[in-house]
Amino acid sequence: ISHAAARSARDPAAVAAARAAGHAVATAHAADHCLGVVIYGAKAVMAAGGSADEEWAWQFDRLPPQVRTLVVSALARRRASAAEARDRRCRGSGRVTRRGR
Repeated sequence: ISHAAARSARDPAAVAAARAAGHAVATAHAADHCLGVVIYGAKAVMAAGGSADEEWAWQFDRLPPQVRTLVVSALARRRASAAEARDRRCRGSGRVTRRGR
């Protein structure tokens, strides 16, 4: 339901907030969905004119240390994986990435 709400929303902050809610609920069946809450929560704050860095700091400060370590490391792996995929797509298209590859 929340992802349907995101698809029908026009305001970027509402879209991201709905996606964050959807990922929060989906965490019950797949732990990786907890990252969506962090990511889309920050996107919602940015779309509303706030700072993603401040939102992430606020979220991380409220996590128990063991959970914080897991979330931060999972986000780092996800970013690295996304960057590698982007680089592969860009190399295949002949475009130059920000890293100059």
